[in-house]
Amino acid sequence: MNILIVSPKDLTELTGGASNRAYHLAKALKKAGNTVIILQPGKTGKQTTYSDEFEIHTYPVRIGKRQLYIFNDVNPFFLRAVAKLIEQRSIDIVHVEFPWGVVAVCAIRRLIGKGQKVVYNSHNLEATVKTEVARHIRAEKGSSSLEIVIAYVEAINTRVVEKLAAGLSDTILCVSRIDKLAFIRTYGISADKITLIPNGASLQKAQSAFRSKELAGLNQSKLAIVFHGLYAYPPNKDAVRCIINEIAPYFKRHGAEVEFVIAGPGVPQCKLGNVRCLGFVDDIYSTLKSSDIAIVPLTSGGGTRLKILEYFAAGLPIVTTRKGIEGIDAMNQEHALIVDTTEEFIQALTFLIDHKQERERIGTNAFKLVRSKYDWDGIGKSLNKHYLQLLRTPQ
Repeated sequence: MNILIVSPKDLTELTGGASNRAYHLAKALKKAGNTVIILQPGKTGKQTTYSDEFEIHTYPVRIGKRQLYIFNDVNPFFLRAVAKLIEQRSIDIVHVEFPWGVVAVCAIRRLIGKGQKVVYNSHNLEATVKTEVARHIRAEKGSSSLEIVIAYVEAINTRVVEKLAAGLSDTILCVSRIDKLAFIRTYGISADKITLIPNGASLQKAQSAFRSKELAGLNQSKLAIVFHGLYAYPPNKDAVRCIINEIAPYFKRHGAEVEFVIAGPGVPQCKLGNVRCLGFVDDIYSTLKSSDIAIVPLTSGGGTRLKILEYFAAGLPIVTTRKGIEGIDAMNQEHALIVDTTEEFIQALTFLIDHKQERERIGTNAFKLVRSKYDWDGIGKSLNKHYLQLLRTPQ
């Protein structure tokens, strides 16, 4: 198959869960023997690069410092690039990351296409996420009126675009059964049109990572309790605040020999009491393997959290909220400790700190779960099989 993957963001910059999902699905499709062509934002839109993995084409999307990918459906540079690739490269499937661009691709297919299938690869119900982000910005101290207005315009735009994308595409990829039901309920989409392609983790990277607290910059005499994520994403920022302001201070007051480790793109490097903020880490799996417990105190957000699956792949025991592990087939007290309140979170974390055997048992169970259901290689094979079936479906 010749597959064109269209992304509103740089697919090769693995700075968050969305880019990790897009990259690993593209890599799996290439590994299955398909020709994979990437179209993503670039400075000039004229650059074409070739690597061992992909042929990458770019289109301009930036005005000043702001990337206006939410308007890709009316971006003339985007439209021209998609049309050129569809016309010249005998594309079989156009796989679109996020809803922005699906409508344009469907219109181009109708005008010049030859029956290509159009896929909307969702990472969550994007309209809900954009609305949550807008609410966070409005509640954030120091947010300007312009920032708040722009956030709500993006939320409204996304709901309209996503509804059209869901209706016009040939198939929708969802990360969980919860998201699938959300698409059916919100946009009236038929269940037959939605295929579950979950998020995953790279077992190969996890198993090749090393454990060294010294090299990871961690205190060798203390248990390392880790959380990581893109700091610019409001739910992650709220989780970091919860760790710094509520969870970590409790254990400091009680003299626990633990160190809270926070990492991720945009995380400010600092040390605050028993919290160490590392900032961006090149080899996140080695940081995870050097840690002892993972925590996910998330209270909002959509989709499924790749960080959970990465913790599973590293064999870490986890304390998480129900929202944090939403959409992942994990059982409480078997694969993780799942709680509802901050008080329960602290109690569960205290239990793991005090019981090494339980840490090892839960971490082992978590690794077995990700190996059986959430390995990117297996997920990629399922997606390739779905695309082969999709091509046999009449237009």
